Amino acid sequence: MNNVRFIAINDDVDTEKGIPDFTPFKNIMNEWYAKDISKKIRSAYRTKTLKGDLRYHILHMDILKIPVINII
Repeated sequence: MNNVRFIAINDDVDTEKGIPDFTPFKNIMNEWYAKDISKKIRSAYRTKTLKGDLRYHILHMDILKIPVINII
């Protein structure tokens, strides 16, 4: 092997002790969950954009121009 030790604290997995039988199934479920949430978030943003409700929280630098005051 490559002498790599994998430790997942939340899932109680340590390759030094061996890999539990349930670990590959958990990885697949986690991957499906991430893809599902990603699709739902994209759908929500698209719906808000089409309704005109989406407001971006990023200010562009053009808005923040500060006038220069010459004090002489």
